[in-house]
Amino acid sequence: MLRAGMSTSGKDKSGQIRIRCSAAKKSGTCPDPKTFYLATVENAVLSGLKSELRHPAVIAEYVREYQEERKRLAAKAKGKRSHLERRLGEIDREIDRLVDAIAKGQAIPSCSVRNRPR
Repeated sequence: MLRAGMSTSGKDKSGQIRIRCSAAKKSGTCPDPKTFYLATVENAVLSGLKSELRHPAVIAEYVREYQEERKRLAAKAKGKRSHLERRLGEIDREIDRLVDAIAKGQAIPSCSVRNRPR
């Protein structure tokens, strides 16, 4: 079965936006290339959502999923922050070594900061 999204298909004379299968628009391969008014589709979707979200079990599931996603994103951000803090520590130590070498009039040691990929 062919699956494609919907895309705008211009406006009618009254200015209403029409949509249709993007496969119909791009390649002509959609088996049902009808056009629909965007407002009609939006209203049907919102009506369905309102109907479904009236059930407490659905709201509870939404809240649970939302909280799980927030936890996942927070853990990801924490991991990234830890990595960046470690990298900052490495760079600070390298800068300290370079400043010490310059202050002592020594040749500048090879700098691992410049050689590391970003």
